[in-house]
Amino acid sequence: NGRRINRCSTSSSLHCSRMKYSLLVLTCTLALASSQTKGVFERAVGPCIDDKCPSGSSCYYGQCIPSEIAPKMPEPEKSTAVAKCLYGGMCEKAQYCFKGDCYPHPNLD
Repeated sequence: NGRRINRCSTSSSLHCSRMKYSLLVLTCTLALASSQTKGVFERAVGPCIDDKCPSGSSCYYGQCIPSEIAPKMPEPEKSTAVAKCLYGGMCEKAQYCFKGDCYPHPNLD
């Protein structure tokens, strides 16, 4: 008959509100998670030295990032290591040191 049915009007308004709220929370959570890694290196306080950082910072892809904004870094596959880290945990420019090995730096920003 050409009449469009609003799904929310067919169910309880409380259920509809919860669904909309859940969708909004999920969308915001995904947006926050993806933006968390973007720009995190702009707040770096310096390079990690032997996989360590000053108090209040966490090592994230070779850079010391303030702990309150540092995302959890996944452990790299050992088979993807390209070289041994130099003294103090240093690697070539496009690499980062993790547990004594250099790995290609992922493109996060």
